[in-house]
Amino acid sequence: MDKRIAAIKDGTEIRRYVRIQVIGKEGVGKSSLVRRLVGNSNMKVNSTDGIDIVTKCKIRTTDGKWVIGKVETERDKIMKRIQETVRKEPKQSEPVNSEGIPCDGDNTEKEANISKQEHKSPTKDRIRIASPGTNTVEPSLTGENKVNIGHNVTIVEKKSETDIPNENVGVLSKDIKKADDLVKTDDMMKTITEQMDKILLKIKKDQNKMTSESLVECGLWDFAGQKDYYATHQTFLNPHAIYLLVTNISDDISATGDETDFDSIEEYIDFWFDSIHCLSTSSPEKKTNIPKGYPKHRLYPPVIVVCTHIDEYKPHKLEMRKKEYINRFQGIFGGQDKANHNRGIHFISNTESFELDCKKLKDTIYEVAKETMFFEEALPTQWIQLENALSVLKHESKQNILSFQNIVELSQITFIGKEQLLPFLTYQHKIGNIIFFEDINEYIILQPEWLVKCFRCLVCDDHEFKRNHAIVNSTNWQHLEKTGQLSDDIIDRLFEKEPELEFGKYKTHILNVMEKFDILVKPKFKDTKDNSSSIPDSYYMPCMIKQQSTSLDSIRNMFEGENCRFSCSPWLILEFKFLPLAYFNHILFYYFTRYEVCEKKAQKTLYRGKTLVNLDKTGLRKLCICFSKNAIALQVWTLSDVDDNINRTILEELCKKIEELKERLRQSISYDIKAKCSKGDYSNKEGRMTFEELGEKCENGHYVCSEHNERHSKDDLEKTWLQHADIVMAKLNTEQAEKNPQNSIGN
Repeated sequence: MDKRIAAIKDGTEIRRYVRIQVIGKEGVGKSSLVRRLVGNSNMKVNSTDGIDIVTKCKIRTTDGKWVIGKVETERDKIMKRIQETVRKEPKQSEPVNSEGIPCDGDNTEKEANISKQEHKSPTKDRIRIASPGTNTVEPSLTGENKVNIGHNVTIVEKKSETDIPNENVGVLSKDIKKADDLVKTDDMMKTITEQMDKILLKIKKDQNKMTSESLVECGLWDFAGQKDYYATHQTFLNPHAIYLLVTNISDDISATGDETDFDSIEEYIDFWFDSIHCLSTSSPEKKTNIPKGYPKHRLYPPVIVVCTHIDEYKPHKLEMRKKEYINRFQGIFGGQDKANHNRGIHFISNTESFELDCKKLKDTIYEVAKETMFFEEALPTQWIQLENALSVLKHESKQNILSFQNIVELSQITFIGKEQLLPFLTYQHKIGNIIFFEDINEYIILQPEWLVKCFRCLVCDDHEFKRNHAIVNSTNWQHLEKTGQLSDDIIDRLFEKEPELEFGKYKTHILNVMEKFDILVKPKFKDTKDNSSSIPDSYYMPCMIKQQSTSLDSIRNMFEGENCRFSCSPWLILEFKFLPLAYFNHILFYYFTRYEVCEKKAQKTLYRGKTLVNLDKTGLRKLCICFSKNAIALQVWTLSDVDDNINRTILEELCKKIEELKERLRQSISYDIKAKCSKGDYSNKEGRMTFEELGEKCENGHYVCSEHNERHSKDDLEKTWLQHADIVMAKLNTEQAEKNPQNSIGN
């Protein structure tokens, strides 16, 4: 049997891939740095619009040299991987029938030694030989073997379509039904098998010419620094990566201790360290294989700080600034856990050619990659066929989105068992080849760049030449910029910013995916004037809500009358060590969909970092949700009595949602449940107390509010919120322990 076929059937490959994610605020030189790293420092650089993905470099494991060149095709990569596996394969595989495998001199379209015992698809026979033959392709309900490539799939083709509305999902769900939606299994198998045959023939022909340089693929992800993109960036942040945190050497590292501005915290690198720390693990995936000499207390993912704009300093002042920056960094981060992510600080110019500085940075990246064992994993070579199938779909068929059912059918074609499919998809997501979330598995995004461009269309960028000026002055556009409201018309016209990608033809698929990723929400609104409730023909992007927050008194006045005043509960405060900005969107999504957003005189109570919802249909009980730095604050406003359990229900709902987000986003965050008096400033830490702190400060049933220097009854805080804190967390901890015995909730 051909040893290449045996290697695919039974072998194991050591797969290495280094994913480098470049982050930092806007205008610090991230894109310029990437171009320096890949040897394009003389190119004119525009600000990144979303995320740019660069894959034209590799790192040689033997000496750390960066090898820069043209992008290899997926076919070439697969060829090298198979050849490397054959070269290192020590064991003898069981003999199998080699019929149907092309050899030197064969016509690639000729079928060799096809079994005549029964009528079968030739392509099926050939692919079965290269893989275990125990699986079969499931027939469709119509009796034909077919792969539904059109359902929940985007195919970019220049053909005429008819726009057919889907009556089940409303005005925004117009979609295109393609005449060639269904692709027969045999056709798809033929294309995939022909690709694999060509690969095997090429390997056999050039086996003596192919050499191994121990090169590891690298992907550099350049993240835009505009804050409008932060919510969408959450989709692409990955714990299995090396982070380059780029900052201007002139900028301060951290906000002041009194900083409470919700919109400014991303200006400082401690915000970025906190964001990465949420992804942290105590060790890389193969801790036992960490080379000797590396400290065991290091946290992952690793971070390398890169300070740019050093050319703006004269030499003697530059050295002073470097020392000042390092001392400031150590003063702020010294002793904090998040400092263990740091692997060093580099100072570099993106405008002047200091090659030594650039080389030092590359050497550090190599050392960090070596520390993580280049993120190596031992993977079944049998996966190569499904990866080849995805490559055919991505690069030849130009497909962008695939439903999970479609990928299941493809795995059956390539004989990947169900138990192997999820690990396969998880790994492909890990290295950035696809976008896949196990808990949102209805869709697989085949083209990460395509999804980035889709997000970019709906997030207002700063490049005027890409704007659709025809709509800038429209009412709908004003609603978008003010409230984050995306009307059907605005979505259509924003998608026209990238006409060659034809987003508009597949709007329903795209919007469904964005809802799955919590980028969009379609909330209910309630107008208190006539108690009517409606679902507008619009989506909302909370990250786009730019309506400046007004005072709470002004919001209350919108719904109060001369003889109708709200009674306000004490504030419930969930105080985090660090609250990622993405949680702002997710929490707003929850309250948008769980309750009805208040509206008065055509003005919705949606503000930057603040909103008001109705707790019931009467409008007599409302919930105010506010965000500040590292805190979520809730307050109940009532015009009538409330149920005794309403506070516990609100607390339990919020804590449960936070725990769901932690698990879903795979982030490590902690918080304390606190409360403060009803007249207090929710964003001010003064006066916030846990149940234990309240007991310590209480005497004769009263405590002194440190914010107002007044005595309050402890019952105000205890009987509304704090008496429920331990009960709620114990309940959630029990539920979590039953679900996953290895984890428990800690706050």
